[in-house]
Amino acid sequence: KRATAVGSGCHWARNGTASLAFVRLTANRNSGVFAIDEGTVVAGDHVLIDHTRGRKNDGETGRGIDVKAGASLTLDAIRCSANHDRGLFVDGEGSRADISRLLMDGTLSQQSDLVGGWGVVVHNAGRLELKDARLTASRDAGLLVAGLGSEVTARRLLVDGTRSRKSNGVAGNGVGVWDRASLRLTGARISGNRNTGITVSGAGSWVLARNVLVDGTRSRQSDGLGGIGVNAE
Repeated sequence: KRATAVGSGCHWARNGTASLAFVRLTANRNSGVFAIDEGTVVAGDHVLIDHTRGRKNDGETGRGIDVKAGASLTLDAIRCSANHDRGLFVDGEGSRADISRLLMDGTLSQQSDLVGGWGVVVHNAGRLELKDARLTASRDAGLLVAGLGSEVTARRLLVDGTRSRKSNGVAGNGVGVWDRASLRLTGARISGNRNTGITVSGAGSWVLARNVLVDGTRSRQSDGLGGIGVNAE
């Protein structure tokens, strides 16, 4: 079945269950797909989520996919394009996403303050399994893993062309792992990003990388500094 949804996107909560196939979610507000609460399960394949806009009252968010508060998401053959703030956000203990064959391209800054534009963010003990993915032309960071208990396992990943933050020209990192988060990375290329290719920051944060190429990292736009391949601090 094929469907196009325009307006509010799709929202599942309180043990809701959904299956999507050959679906386009375009020009919605707040989130294209929003899954929240333990027991909520969303699965899909061949889904396009594009041009999600910020809320009309304040211009905030505009994300492609939100997975929060223990919800679960499984997707295959997905494109998230030209959404705002975060292309994919997995937030909170018990929240989990398993995604394969993902193209995340052109994530834009939040309309209210021109901050953000991250391709993928896993936060506050969320978990993500990612296979065969490209995160390209994001802002601030292509992939950000932050907070105690946040975990990402990625195989066959390309993160490229991340741009500096629109508001002030800083950052533009390919991959960031912060504040006691962890990343397992196998078979990846981190290419043509700004400031740093990979940053690991804070005691207890760690990255295990195998067969990874980091190349062509450029200076950040704000002051011409940076351009570091791998930075641990």
